[in-house]
Amino acid sequence: MKSAVILLIGLLSAYSYLNQEENDCYTEFQSWKIEYGKSYTGQQEVFRFFNFQINRNKVNKHNSDPNKTYIMRMNQFSDLSEEEFSLLYLTHYISNEVIQQNQITDDQYQTYKNDKTQNSVDWRKITQVKDQGQCAGCWAFGAVGAAEAWFYVKNKTTILLSEQQLIDCDSQSFGCNGGYQNLALKYIANHGLNDARVYPYIQKQSASCKYDTGPYKTNGAQSVSSNNFKSYLTEYPLVVVVDATNWQFYGGGVFKDCNKSVNHAVLAVGFDENDNWFVKNSWGTSWGEKGFITLAPGNTCGITSYAYRAI
Repeated sequence: MKSAVILLIGLLSAYSYLNQEENDCYTEFQSWKIEYGKSYTGQQEVFRFFNFQINRNKVNKHNSDPNKTYIMRMNQFSDLSEEEFSLLYLTHYISNEVIQQNQITDDQYQTYKNDKTQNSVDWRKITQVKDQGQCAGCWAFGAVGAAEAWFYVKNKTTILLSEQQLIDCDSQSFGCNGGYQNLALKYIANHGLNDARVYPYIQKQSASCKYDTGPYKTNGAQSVSSNNFKSYLTEYPLVVVVDATNWQFYGGGVFKDCNKSVNHAVLAVGFDENDNWFVKNSWGTSWGEKGFITLAPGNTCGITSYAYRAI
């Protein structure tokens, strides 16, 4: 009898604890909705809270592991399942298409010797973090980032260019359904881009192309082999495609939990003395390290597999 009473007390305590945990989580969920301007009704509220609970537990479990080299943090994606996040924010590239679509070689892939190659380089301060929203236009943001960096380094010009023009007007890509950053770089060289204020971003593809030409033209595009990646990155940032499947809750530190199945275009913006890579994303400044991520050395997430630069 005594043991049964003890078991009952234990079950009641556990139930009370779980209720308290859920109450705390729900309070956190309400605060999170206010912070990110989210609003739901009916069953949608229940479903989003369910995802929030799962993600909160995932983040807490990860951060309690002392062997992890990076932290996770709840952010604007906290109400999304892994599947939803992938569908909304990642593009499922076919590697052969990425590498073969009118690719321009970098001196027949011979190793490029750059006397200016340094032990570390950091271009993060020359490029502004933007937010693609729920439009799979990362290819446009990556290409625009590469062009903006080229203008800054080569022409001493600081300019914010229009991703929307590429999404609306580059017929070789697919707007908010994905595209090719190498072909976008060729579009910029052939057509030119407008200032982002002239052709502002609206997080969706317009019904028609507003301006198919612009005053800001580069001279061309060039692919960058893994052998030359670091040397070229010393000169200015490169647009790359990576596996960002597990990036949803990245909050800081050195990330390495990925493979090389590329699904997202970003901008490589430097490396440190330990050969960790600095990368600019297009998910706003509330994600990661104020919009950036640090990747472990080597071909982490496939970063050196498919790289391009403006020339």
